[in-house]
Amino acid sequence: MERTPWEIRMPDVKGMVQVAGATYRIVKVAKGKYDVIRILDEERVGTFETFPRVKIDPVGVPEKLLMEIALTALKQAKISWQKMQAPRAPKSTPAMKVPSTRPSQTRMPASSRTRAAKPT
Repeated sequence: MERTPWEIRMPDVKGMVQVAGATYRIVKVAKGKYDVIRILDEERVGTFETFPRVKIDPVGVPEKLLMEIALTALKQAKISWQKMQAPRAPKSTPAMKVPSTRPSQTRMPASSRTRAAKPT
């Protein structure tokens, strides 16, 4: 009886994660590289790497979803994060302060009433 490649080398399944109502299997394919398979239809939805930094490669799903799957797997300790740099969000530039065209206004006191003196 001949053995199939699947039987010869079992995949290194790291666990399952649930994101956005679907369950995904995380399979280690190389050091720091993982395949993501949607359980519902056994479809591969992409890969991600964790070394030297998080890098994702989606296949038929939004990039944001695959990033959420990878981060969920990290948070749930399904995969190792040792020696991994945190994913970088694009830096936003601070808004420039535009000078006002209105003249400055001095604030009036909250109340112009004066207190009555206590009778002596």
